[in-house]
Amino acid sequence: MSYYNNNNNRRLDMEIYTDGACHGNGQRSASGGVGVYFGPGDSRNYSGSLSGSRQTNQRAELAAINQAVSQANESARGYNGRPTVVIKTDSQYSIDSLTKWHHNWDRNGWVNQAGNPVANQDLIQGTLNQIHGGNCDVRFEHVRGHSNNRGNNAAHNLATQGARNNNRRR
Repeated sequence: MSYYNNNNNRRLDMEIYTDGACHGNGQRSASGGVGVYFGPGDSRNYSGSLSGSRQTNQRAELAAINQAVSQANESARGYNGRPTVVIKTDSQYSIDSLTKWHHNWDRNGWVNQAGNPVANQDLIQGTLNQIHGGNCDVRFEHVRGHSNNRGNNAAHNLATQGARNNNRRR
């Protein structure tokens, strides 16, 4: 991860790993968590429970990215220029939703090809609003899950902790 102080006329660039977890995914008693990993010992590392009644792995993945973008925008406040933020996630669904599919969904009134409302529209639109109105240039990079990648493993552990601490668990 590179994180430079702009007072030295260097860019502030961030590499952030995100992950979502959901215990009992697809069940009524499911509980999700989100993990955001900036680096070893970084105070911005985040573990939290997925909020809301819809607890799914896909929502947890998107919520983790939303949290990362929010934190990156906050970190970049007060710096000159627009830092580049690379969000590394093992969720191809999230990457495609935020970089490709949303264009068609927007044109089609946020309904999918089957004519049903797009799942997770609230998180997708909220994240897109943060990206477009934020202080950073955001890029996404897919990483393989469960492949011994230190950053992805750390984000996964944070997400799992958030799911464990979710007060929805019975």
